Amino acid sequence: MLAVSLATLAGSTAHAADQRPVDDHPSQRTDVPVDVVDVDPLAGSGLDVLQGEDAVDDLISSGELDDVAAEAGVEPDELIAELGDDPSLFLTDDGTLGYADALPLTDAVVSSSLTSPPSGVDVFALESKPTSPRVIYLDFDGHVSTDAAWAGVGAPAIIESSPFDMDGNPGFSSTERALIFEVWQRVSEDYVPFDVNVTTRDPGVEALRKRGSNDASYGQRMVITPSNWVSAGTLGIALLDSFDEPEDRPAYVFTSSPGGRSPKTIAEAVSHEAGHTFGLFHDGTAGASYYDGHDIWAPIMGRSIDPARPVTQWSRGEYEGADNQQDDLARIAAYTGLRSDDHGNDGGSATVVASTSMTRGFVGRTGERDVFAVRAGAGKLSVTLRPPPTEATWSDLLAQVVVRDSTGTIVATGAPATATSWTARVDATVPADRYTIEVEPIGWRTPIDGFSTYGSLGAYELSVSAVAGLAPPESATTFTPITPRRLVDTRTGLGGSSRVGAGRQVVVQVAGGSKVPSSATAAVFSVAAVGPAAEGYLTAYPCSDRRPETSTVNFVAGQIVANTTIAALSGTGQLCVWTSADTDVLVDITGWLGPTGSSRFTPIGPTRVVDTRTGTGGVRLAPGATMSVDLSGAVPAGTAAVALNATAVGASASAYLTVFPCGPLPPTSTVNYAAGEVRPNNAIVGLSGGRVCVYSDAATDVLLDLTGAFGPTGLSFKPTAPTRLLDTRRTGPLPAGGQVAYSVAAPALGTDQPAAAFVNVTAADHTAAGYVTTFDCGVRRDTSTLNQQVGQVSANGANVPLTGVKSCAWVSAGGHLIVDLNGWWVR
Repeated sequence: MLAVSLATLAGSTAHAADQRPVDDHPSQRTDVPVDVVDVDPLAGSGLDVLQGEDAVDDLISSGELDDVAAEAGVEPDELIAELGDDPSLFLTDDGTLGYADALPLTDAVVSSSLTSPPSGVDVFALESKPTSPRVIYLDFDGHVSTDAAWAGVGAPAIIESSPFDMDGNPGFSSTERALIFEVWQRVSEDYVPFDVNVTTRDPGVEALRKRGSNDASYGQRMVITPSNWVSAGTLGIALLDSFDEPEDRPAYVFTSSPGGRSPKTIAEAVSHEAGHTFGLFHDGTAGASYYDGHDIWAPIMGRSIDPARPVTQWSRGEYEGADNQQDDLARIAAYTGLRSDDHGNDGGSATVVASTSMTRGFVGRTGERDVFAVRAGAGKLSVTLRPPPTEATWSDLLAQVVVRDSTGTIVATGAPATATSWTARVDATVPADRYTIEVEPIGWRTPIDGFSTYGSLGAYELSVSAVAGLAPPESATTFTPITPRRLVDTRTGLGGSSRVGAGRQVVVQVAGGSKVPSSATAAVFSVAAVGPAAEGYLTAYPCSDRRPETSTVNFVAGQIVANTTIAALSGTGQLCVWTSADTDVLVDITGWLGPTGSSRFTPIGPTRVVDTRTGTGGVRLAPGATMSVDLSGAVPAGTAAVALNATAVGASASAYLTVFPCGPLPPTSTVNYAAGEVRPNNAIVGLSGGRVCVYSDAATDVLLDLTGAFGPTGLSFKPTAPTRLLDTRRTGPLPAGGQVAYSVAAPALGTDQPAAAFVNVTAADHTAAGYVTTFDCGVRRDTSTLNQQVGQVSANGANVPLTGVKSCAWVSAGGHLIVDLNGWWVR
């Protein structure tokens, strides 16, 4: 059974009992009227529908009442009451539910009110969150649909939609492009909380339809067109709960009126119709299908197109007389998930900003706060918080600023005086100290005459001006190797965790024990996925609400695969390992980094020191055999540990390698491989008498590439939360033999001069088996960082050499490369 919503956002005249005066906000009104006509929006549409008692009688006599109600997410008696009370609700003869309502008659575009997009911006390549696999595609340039679902409600078998047009001329004028830009901004603001990319770039059909439970890339096409195939009285049409359908099933917003409709009307209609595809119903009252809103506020799923309502938000029915308490945010997030937080929410995870700086951010969860830290000298501290300038008059967010000193005492608070075009400001004279700045969402008045914090979500700009304070203590760290040990094995419950479900994480307490001091700020881990239920990835990161949009380990169903990473720890010494698919997880540690570490890093090579295929450094390992590799002649005197890339080649069976300081074999693994494949993993391990040992559980050839040494002199490490540096999926694949340069510069680097960086390199969509080599963009050596597996996404950590702040990667076979940064080796 397919439930459908034919929704048009406007309809009857205003409901006097639900209105609030707007006299105290005269500047927030406009002169553009929203007139409503009392017409049947289905007149002449050809849709065969039943309404009111006729629809109820049909459902009862056919015995479909329970099924249709369950599909709609309501109880049968609620559906009967809704059909009786709401004349816009109808039923087709095949049991499809729908809504049809009138649209605004007068809605002219005021061209002078539109802001042109920034120079060089292509309005047909806009993306609000390009890393998200889920999309809301704003399709302005025309579309032809043959989706059978629409034919089931009486639509044409072939729906031909013309491109959006305001002036009757072919192509897109500067005014039309400005309107498209504003519509995209408005819709993006509404969907900021969610892990979904609002885009005007055509993602292709396969990125819009969900092809099974393992398909994470899907979404909704929103066709914005003057081609109204329903009726002259309809503004929008959308299928209920269609966001994850196996077909490209468009929703429509019709713009066939003089002037093509205003950007507010189009954007509100798009957000509203897209809301129906997530299963959202109308926000109304006992006496009206749509709630008009009050004062400056209206719910997105009510009638939100009135220019007198500049603040529109998701709702859970907190206003007076609400007939729908559906949790909009939870309903949408059930499809998309929530966007990862971009800033910390306490002093320990605060984003450090300069004494004179401007930072952007967003609030994506009800009641969430973003926290920043600044080291200020004695004098004036000024903080200004506001929406981004282009969104000032229609921001979904309202927020205040709270400034605290290093003891947590509140120094000053700044709250906005208005709810639109708002600014929150703090000006205080302060002593030298480290201050935290909290961005805290707030409501306006009460839900009866304003709004609560529930939907107060969106983007902001934070400007800070202070007397420059003393530089913070040196944050770079040094390394101490330890005997490899296993911290987590969810197969046995080691570490307190069992098998990890999709979208969940393991929390590992690393620092503060006998092996790793509480001062440690990062550590070297081998992280493995064992027997995942589906294709996916693991992300290792310092525990906080800010899970980065990066990956550490990539896997396919049933695989055992590991990757070694240098991962920063949270302020409490914890590491989190998040998984996108159900899997067991292993976490091994080989050393830690902190201000009291014993060794510094010297980059080497990469230099191949073992290749058992040619007899260099040893011979093919037998099952259960261990080789000892003497590295004393290849590393500086006093070396305590080494960085290596270890590769298993042509193994006789699925098993693992363990790289360790020669001595007792630890219960850990470094490389997990399948029979016959080429599988690498990097390792940072201590030496024993200048030697490192390699154990294999199955017969295999082994390659070892030396990439660095740890001793009394050299570089220190500056960790950072994982940060994506390169993703060729956004720019185009590399050809066979191609190379790409990328910069490792990031704000956390400050003025430090990096000599190398630790990154995670991922290869995807490669056309043939091959390998990836990382180098300093100068001389490319004959070594491998990563070996590509056709049909798999493969990843490996690497210490990469730099020229300035740039490094290069070369691929032997064509495909995509992704590079994520974990930290820098600095002088």
